[in-house]
Amino acid sequence: MEVINVIYINDDSLEADIARLHLQRQYINVLHIQDPSAAGLAVLNEQEYQNAKAILIDMYLGGYYGLEIAQQLRDAGDTRPFYLVTSGERPDQELLNELALTFVQTPPNFVQLAQMIRDAIDDT
Repeated sequence: MEVINVIYINDDSLEADIARLHLQRQYINVLHIQDPSAAGLAVLNEQEYQNAKAILIDMYLGGYYGLEIAQQLRDAGDTRPFYLVTSGERPDQELLNELALTFVQTPPNFVQLAQMIRDAIDDT
């Protein structure tokens, strides 16, 4: 099975490590971005991150809001599948649709999440 790279924007490195460990078992490699500021997101311009097939974004990022980051990335032309990951309440479905975001409640079922990512990639 081909290994797929995905980006996970999350200010909590422990959560990112847990996701990395579980998704590796599903042949998904997690590229973690801990700093959601403009300077931290600048790594998205690097080749490894440009080649990633999907982006997971935590909803609450210590002073940043995942929906705003998703909006910024969409406004910049990023068309990859996006997944909004949160233990909080589900945002308005209209907003999720507008940003082409798939909602993922934590803790996720990582096998299902991996399949959702693979299905979305196959559809593009």
